[in-house]
Amino acid sequence: MTDIPSMSDQTINLKVYMAGPSVFLDDAITHARQTIQTCTLEGLLPLHPLDELIAETDKQLPPRDRSPQDWYLADLALIDQSAGIIADITAFRGPYMDSGTAFEIGYAVGKGKEVVLWSETGHLTEKDRVLALGEGGKGKWGVLDDFGATENLMICRPDTPVYANLRDAARKMRDLLERRNKDS
Repeated sequence: MTDIPSMSDQTINLKVYMAGPSVFLDDAITHARQTIQTCTLEGLLPLHPLDELIAETDKQLPPRDRSPQDWYLADLALIDQSAGIIADITAFRGPYMDSGTAFEIGYAVGKGKEVVLWSETGHLTEKDRVLALGEGGKGKWGVLDDFGATENLMICRPDTPVYANLRDAARKMRDLLERRNKDS
Protein backbone atom coordinates (compact mmCIF):
# COMPACT_ATOMS: atom_id res chain seq x y z
CA MET A 1 0.00 0.00 0.00
CA THR A 2 1.21 3.49 -0.77
CA ASP A 3 2.32 5.53 2.25
CA ILE A 4 -0.45 8.05 2.77
CA PRO A 5 0.14 11.18 4.82
CA SER A 6 -2.16 11.54 7.81
CA MET A 7 -5.15 13.77 7.17
CA SER A 8 -7.23 15.80 9.59
CA ASP A 9 -11.01 15.53 9.63
CA GLN A 10 -11.22 18.78 7.65
CA THR A 11 -9.07 17.47 4.80
CA ILE A 12 -10.86 16.45 1.66
CA ASN A 13 -10.65 12.93 0.32
CA LEU A 14 -7.83 13.06 -2.21
CA LYS A 15 -7.67 9.30 -2.71
CA VAL A 16 -7.75 8.39 -6.38
CA TYR A 17 -7.83 4.97 -7.98
CA MET A 18 -5.35 4.51 -10.81
CA ALA A 19 -7.05 2.59 -13.63
CA GLY A 20 -5.40 1.41 -16.81
CA PRO A 21 -3.64 -1.40 -18.63
CA SER A 22 -0.17 -0.67 -17.25
CA VAL A 23 -0.62 -3.57 -14.79
CA PHE A 24 0.11 -5.80 -17.82
CA LEU A 25 3.50 -4.25 -18.59
CA ASP A 26 6.64 -6.35 -18.13
CA ASP A 27 7.85 -3.70 -15.67
CA ALA A 28 4.43 -3.10 -14.10
CA ILE A 29 5.76 -2.50 -10.58
CA THR A 30 8.27 0.09 -11.78
CA HIS A 31 5.56 1.81 -13.80
CA ALA A 32 3.18 1.70 -10.82
CA ARG A 33 5.79 3.35 -8.60
CA GLN A 34 6.23 6.14 -11.18
CA THR A 35 2.45 6.60 -11.42
CA ILE A 36 2.14 6.78 -7.65
CA GLN A 37 4.98 9.30 -7.44
CA THR A 38 3.48 11.53 -10.16
CA CYS A 39 0.10 11.64 -8.44
CA THR A 40 1.62 12.16 -5.01
CA LEU A 41 3.63 15.12 -6.31
CA GLU A 42 0.35 16.62 -7.54
CA GLY A 43 -1.10 16.38 -4.02
CA LEU A 44 -3.20 13.24 -4.52
CA LEU A 45 -3.28 10.00 -2.54
CA PRO A 46 -3.08 7.33 -5.24
CA LEU A 47 -4.57 3.86 -4.77
CA HIS A 48 -3.01 1.49 -7.29
CA PRO A 49 -4.15 -2.06 -8.13
CA LEU A 50 -0.55 -3.23 -7.51
CA ASP A 51 -0.20 -1.61 -4.06
CA GLU A 52 -0.17 -4.98 -2.25
CA LEU A 53 2.30 -6.47 -4.72
CA ILE A 54 4.56 -3.43 -4.30
CA ALA A 55 4.43 -3.83 -0.51
CA GLU A 56 5.33 -7.53 -0.79
CA THR A 57 8.24 -6.66 -3.09
CA ASP A 58 9.47 -3.94 -0.72
CA LYS A 59 9.40 -6.41 2.18
CA GLN A 60 11.09 -9.04 -0.01
CA LEU A 61 8.14 -11.38 0.51
CA PRO A 62 7.12 -13.85 -2.15
CA PRO A 63 4.00 -12.62 -3.92
CA ARG A 64 0.91 -14.41 -2.65
CA ASP A 65 -1.34 -16.23 -5.06
CA ARG A 66 -4.33 -14.16 -6.07
CA SER A 67 -7.32 -15.50 -7.92
CA PRO A 68 -9.12 -13.42 -10.53
CA GLN A 69 -11.87 -12.93 -7.92
CA ASP A 70 -9.28 -11.63 -5.42
CA TRP A 71 -8.07 -9.03 -7.95
CA TYR A 72 -11.64 -8.07 -8.86
CA LEU A 73 -12.75 -7.54 -5.25
CA ALA A 74 -9.55 -5.72 -4.28
CA ASP A 75 -9.86 -3.31 -7.22
CA LEU A 76 -13.52 -2.56 -6.44
CA ALA A 77 -12.62 -1.96 -2.79
CA LEU A 78 -9.96 0.56 -3.86
CA ILE A 79 -12.46 2.35 -6.11
CA ASP A 80 -14.96 2.41 -3.25
CA GLN A 81 -12.35 4.09 -1.00
CA SER A 82 -11.49 6.71 -3.58
CA ALA A 83 -13.02 10.07 -4.39
CA GLY A 84 -12.36 9.46 -8.06
CA ILE A 85 -10.36 7.60 -10.65
CA ILE A 86 -7.74 8.63 -13.13
CA ALA A 87 -8.08 6.26 -16.07
CA ASP A 88 -5.51 5.58 -18.77
CA ILE A 89 -7.60 4.88 -21.88
CA THR A 90 -4.62 4.42 -24.20
CA ALA A 91 -5.35 1.91 -26.98
CA PHE A 92 -4.51 -1.56 -25.65
CA ARG A 93 -3.85 -4.64 -27.78
CA GLY A 94 -5.68 -3.11 -30.72
CA PRO A 95 -7.54 0.12 -31.48
CA TYR A 96 -9.60 0.23 -28.28
CA MET A 97 -8.96 0.83 -24.61
CA ASP A 98 -8.63 -1.97 -22.05
CA SER A 99 -12.04 -3.50 -21.29
CA GLY A 100 -11.23 -3.83 -17.58
CA THR A 101 -10.51 -0.11 -17.41
CA ALA A 102 -13.82 0.56 -19.18
CA PHE A 103 -15.58 -1.47 -16.48
CA GLU A 104 -13.77 0.42 -13.72
CA ILE A 105 -14.82 3.75 -15.26
CA GLY A 106 -18.45 2.61 -15.40
CA TYR A 107 -18.31 1.34 -11.83
CA ALA A 108 -16.86 4.66 -10.64
CA VAL A 109 -19.47 6.69 -12.55
CA GLY A 110 -22.20 4.54 -11.01
CA LYS A 111 -20.80 5.29 -7.56
CA GLY A 112 -20.75 9.05 -8.25
CA LYS A 113 -16.93 9.31 -8.35
CA GLU A 114 -15.01 11.91 -10.32
CA VAL A 115 -13.43 10.47 -13.47
CA VAL A 116 -10.51 11.98 -15.37
CA LEU A 117 -9.20 10.39 -18.55
CA TRP A 118 -5.76 10.42 -20.14
CA SER A 119 -4.28 8.64 -23.12
CA GLU A 120 -1.06 8.34 -25.05
CA THR A 121 -3.26 8.01 -28.15
CA GLY A 122 -5.75 10.71 -27.17
CA HIS A 123 -4.90 12.84 -30.20
CA LEU A 124 -6.54 10.17 -32.39
CA THR A 125 -10.24 9.49 -32.57
CA GLU A 126 -11.58 5.99 -32.13
CA LYS A 127 -12.47 5.97 -35.83
CA ASP A 128 -8.94 7.06 -36.84
CA ARG A 129 -7.38 4.21 -34.83
CA VAL A 130 -9.70 1.60 -36.34
CA LEU A 131 -9.13 2.86 -39.88
CA ALA A 132 -5.35 2.96 -39.35
CA LEU A 133 -5.45 -0.77 -38.65
CA GLY A 134 -7.46 -1.37 -41.82
CA GLU A 135 -10.41 -2.70 -39.84
CA GLY A 136 -13.08 -0.13 -40.69
CA GLY A 137 -15.99 -0.72 -43.03
CA LYS A 138 -15.52 -4.49 -43.14
CA GLY A 139 -17.92 -7.29 -42.37
CA LYS A 140 -20.86 -7.38 -40.02
CA TRP A 141 -19.52 -4.60 -37.74
CA GLY A 142 -18.30 -2.29 -40.50
CA VAL A 143 -20.20 0.84 -39.45
CA LEU A 144 -17.98 3.12 -37.36
CA ASP A 145 -19.07 5.76 -34.87
CA ASP A 146 -18.08 9.15 -36.16
CA PHE A 147 -18.60 11.29 -33.07
CA GLY A 148 -15.04 12.62 -33.07
CA ALA A 149 -14.25 11.21 -29.63
CA THR A 150 -11.12 9.47 -28.40
CA GLU A 151 -13.10 6.42 -27.32
CA ASN A 152 -16.63 5.00 -27.44
CA LEU A 153 -19.23 7.62 -26.51
CA MET A 154 -20.17 5.72 -23.34
CA ILE A 155 -16.63 6.37 -22.08
CA CYS A 156 -15.76 9.66 -23.70
CA ARG A 157 -18.17 12.09 -25.27
CA PRO A 158 -16.68 14.47 -27.86
CA ASP A 159 -16.59 17.29 -25.27
CA THR A 160 -14.87 15.14 -22.62
CA PRO A 161 -11.26 16.22 -22.15
CA VAL A 162 -8.70 13.47 -22.56
CA TYR A 163 -5.37 14.61 -21.19
CA ALA A 164 -2.16 13.74 -23.03
CA ASN A 165 -0.32 12.62 -19.90
CA LEU A 166 -0.81 11.48 -16.33
CA ARG A 167 0.53 14.68 -14.75
CA ASP A 168 -2.08 16.86 -16.48
CA ALA A 169 -4.82 14.37 -15.57
CA ALA A 170 -3.67 14.37 -11.93
CA ARG A 171 -3.75 18.18 -11.83
CA LYS A 172 -7.30 18.17 -13.21
CA MET A 173 -8.38 15.57 -10.65
CA ARG A 174 -6.90 17.64 -7.82
CA ASP A 175 -8.83 20.70 -9.07
CA LEU A 176 -12.08 18.71 -9.31
CA LEU A 177 -11.74 17.30 -5.80
CA GLU A 178 -10.90 20.69 -4.31
CA ARG A 179 -13.87 22.26 -6.10
CA ARG A 180 -16.14 19.43 -4.89
CA ASN A 181 -15.02 20.14 -1.32
CA LYS A 182 -15.73 23.89 -1.66
CA ASP A 183 -19.19 23.20 -3.06
CA SER A 184 -20.16 20.79 -0.29
